[in-house]
Amino acid sequence: MCKETQVLVIGGGIAGIVTATELAKQQIQVILVEESPYIGGKAAYQTQQISSLSNGEKLRGFELVDKWLQKLNQYSVEVMLDHTVIGLYENRDVSVVHKEKIRRIKAKNIVIATGASEKPVIFDGWTLPGVMTIEAAQQFINRDFVRPGKRAVIYGVSSFTLGLVELFDKTGIKVEAILVSGDDSSENLSFGSIPVFHVQEVTALSKGNKVGSLAVALCNGQLFEIEADFICTDGGRSPVLETLSIFDCDIQYSEKLQSFVPSYDEKMETSIENVFVAGASAGFTSYEAILASAEIAAASIAEKA
Repeated sequence: MCKETQVLVIGGGIAGIVTATELAKQQIQVILVEESPYIGGKAAYQTQQISSLSNGEKLRGFELVDKWLQKLNQYSVEVMLDHTVIGLYENRDVSVVHKEKIRRIKAKNIVIATGASEKPVIFDGWTLPGVMTIEAAQQFINRDFVRPGKRAVIYGVSSFTLGLVELFDKTGIKVEAILVSGDDSSENLSFGSIPVFHVQEVTALSKGNKVGSLAVALCNGQLFEIEADFICTDGGRSPVLETLSIFDCDIQYSEKLQSFVPSYDEKMETSIENVFVAGASAGFTSYEAILASAEIAAASIAEKA
């Protein structure tokens, strides 16, 4: 059995939700597929306030998702959770799998909004239990209601760091230090009373079967050890490209992002006709740009309808 729709949106994060909502507003038939059992993506577990919304709203990640889900639920968009895109048929129909059952979807237009994944930070001992990405720590606390430990070290700095520090403070986790690779003293980083160190080398030391401390070599040659129950790493983000590769979209390397990104035009259309990209999948990192790209992709498809 083959489902038919005007637009298939792949990815149920904030970009996919916005795209589907904007299309449904125009009375365009939409199916949204998401590979996880949850809708909202990573933003649904983010508690930090978003500072990059163009309308000046003060929302946290989960509040932004809730706002757009309320809008989405006003329309008859078919949402297929726990469905993964696995390939294409010869006529370009999309093959998705759900609980070992393969389904077929025929769509005139495709929007790929599969988001981005965190890059690992590689250092001695990075595979020890207790070393995790900052998004993993957020999900432990916000989704699973589990505190990873009482003392943390954050290795790497991004726009998410301050929100993570606030989250740890609210849950009784002490941040022992924030580590930044390299000797860029021009970065005047400040996180209240938390010390910030520019490091040349880091080694995670085990205590029992998990992380117990970090041996740190600073760029000035100083050596010392920091005790911690767990380590949060932030190596930046890279667009998830698997689905784009299935559709044979052109990929190029971005020096700015230090990762591969899809090629697309001003309408968010990729190198493949009627296949669009939106959100972090396109390499955008700010919420303002993520939302704008989703709205542009939806408007571009609506023009064709």
